[in-house]
Amino acid sequence: MKEAVDRGLFLSYLQVYVENGEAIRFYEKRGYVIVRGLPSFYGAGKDGLLMMKDFRSGQGGRA
Repeated sequence: MKEAVDRGLFLSYLQVYVENGEAIRFYEKRGYVIVRGLPSFYGAGKDGLLMMKDFRSGQGGRA
């Protein structure tokens, strides 16, 4: 991640299916936090989550 910061990239975003608990825990352990829900992102009634990591702090969180 140091390379990303050195290049001026401070935030990383991803989307994950709201019912994919294993993936959500995987990303949370790597510093991502849930920013907001994404209604029907994966189709009708299949919600997603927007997750973000802030490389400046070495943790997730809003910038």
